[in-house]
Amino acid sequence: MTLLATLTGILLCVLQPTEREQLSTLLRTFRSSSPSVAEQRAALAQAQGVDSPRAVQAILEVFQILNEESSRLQKRIRSAAKSSGRRDTGLAEMRRKVRPLLAMQQDIVNMLRAMKNKDTHKFFFEEVIGNGKVHLTIRTVALVTMGTNLPDSPQSANQLVKIFTKLESMALPLEKKRRQAIHSMDKKPVAELRRDLDPIRRFQDRILTALLSLSNPETLSWLFENTIENFRIPLSLRVSLIQSNSQNNVISIPAIVKSLEDARDPGAIAILLRGIARSGKRGQEAGILVISFLSHEDETVREQAAYTLSKLALPDSIQPLLDRLEHEEGRTLHRMIQALEVITGQNHGTRIKAWKQWFSDRGQAYLNGTVPLGKGTGTGSEEVTRGYYFGIPQIGQSIVYVIDVSGSMNESMDFAGKGRRTQKAKDGETSRLDACKTELTQALRALPSNTRFNIIYYSDVARIYSKKMGKASESTLRAASKWVNQLEAGGATNIYDALDAAFALAGNGTTDKYYNPIVETVFLLTDGKPQLPNGAMDNTERIRAAVRRWNPYGKLVIHTIGMGAGVNEDFLKNLALENGGRYVPR
Repeated sequence: MTLLATLTGILLCVLQPTEREQLSTLLRTFRSSSPSVAEQRAALAQAQGVDSPRAVQAILEVFQILNEESSRLQKRIRSAAKSSGRRDTGLAEMRRKVRPLLAMQQDIVNMLRAMKNKDTHKFFFEEVIGNGKVHLTIRTVALVTMGTNLPDSPQSANQLVKIFTKLESMALPLEKKRRQAIHSMDKKPVAELRRDLDPIRRFQDRILTALLSLSNPETLSWLFENTIENFRIPLSLRVSLIQSNSQNNVISIPAIVKSLEDARDPGAIAILLRGIARSGKRGQEAGILVISFLSHEDETVREQAAYTLSKLALPDSIQPLLDRLEHEEGRTLHRMIQALEVITGQNHGTRIKAWKQWFSDRGQAYLNGTVPLGKGTGTGSEEVTRGYYFGIPQIGQSIVYVIDVSGSMNESMDFAGKGRRTQKAKDGETSRLDACKTELTQALRALPSNTRFNIIYYSDVARIYSKKMGKASESTLRAASKWVNQLEAGGATNIYDALDAAFALAGNGTTDKYYNPIVETVFLLTDGKPQLPNGAMDNTERIRAAVRRWNPYGKLVIHTIGMGAGVNEDFLKNLALENGGRYVPR
């Protein structure tokens, strides 16, 4: 007899008779060779209200049986649809069979959500959440169901961090395969890999939520001391923990300062600096230490220090930032200038002499508090040498334009976007796609020859103009403009894959402190709400969470442009705000 069978027997002895009978009937029904759907549904209905560790064990076994059968049928459905078309009679029969299986799996999820017994919740935490053999959906539901019954201790936090890290090792190969499929513009594996990836990311999001809900000082101290410089833990988790806990005043500024003084790794320093940036005015007491990092040997640290100072808006940071202008170039120089623009409200671009002259003539009023600080926008509107795209300065030596070519881009620019979709723009009217083409070709012509660029166009699938970033030579720009003018609209609005393709072009530099990203600036244009390849609505929070994983240091700037009233403005505004960019409605 197996250990599981022995434990099952012991647990059955202590259960109430009614629950024992319910579970026995449930397992007997689903273990039988050919139960009818009606019998399975009746057994599940009879088991409603069970709430014990043994009940969870029985339910997990039933879920596994249903999931294996539904997965087998869904695989056959996909294969049949590909080979024989959607009208095949056998295909319709398989779809009829799979529906009740999926419905019963949802019934099981609802049963788990209704469980309130503390012993059951303890079983969730000890035997379900970290069990890799249990379906991800069940593990996610178990964690959410626990709610405030989640143990608040260093041991519990350690277990959650380990689970998150294990999930990341499952997710990264899938993301790598997706990006390869996006480059080859193969729609089918891209969609299938997204289906495989989403449950992992959803579970990670729930784990992060659970970690951020912990409030025991001993637990928080353990998290802070054991995650920031632990490079076996995913970077996205470390950044999220420090930023959220700093913003919510969970971690004290003196504690962050002490860690900054002891930190030697540039990645850990950058994470801690972003934590101070999110702490609001409380972070000003760390201002002197943050200023010292402006001269750090690592450019990622210097950029994060400039970003943090732009949030703290300290008078004492103006002179040190000005002093750095003569020593920086490229993206790092721009980040220093952005910080000065935000702090002072001045816009002198890369004209270092103009900055110094301004400070000599009027700087004292900014130092003594006469002029309020931190009111600037950091747009870099002066000295723009690369022109504009929808009014946004084209700053950066490598730019990617991500443009929407979904079906609604055929609509007239005059269409408000409310109510039913209209037909294509009439003769004499400018469609949204036409306006986009005009703006993009003008923006391309304004690029200096030393700029590198690329274009991603997306509908239900994201496609890339060139597999590599190209230099803005006269011949290259002429070819790109001709190609842009031949684009046609049709399909859904798959923003997730479009952004994924942009970060694929950017390379390892967005997440690795030792590399610079190949792409510095992304312009995302859309006239609709994010959709999946099949046209169903996508989850905007999941897209933003993905971008936070892809851009933890904020090295890549994302500007967003929304055309018409059909866009999700909150999503586009937040996406730009979280990634150092601007949102422009059109």
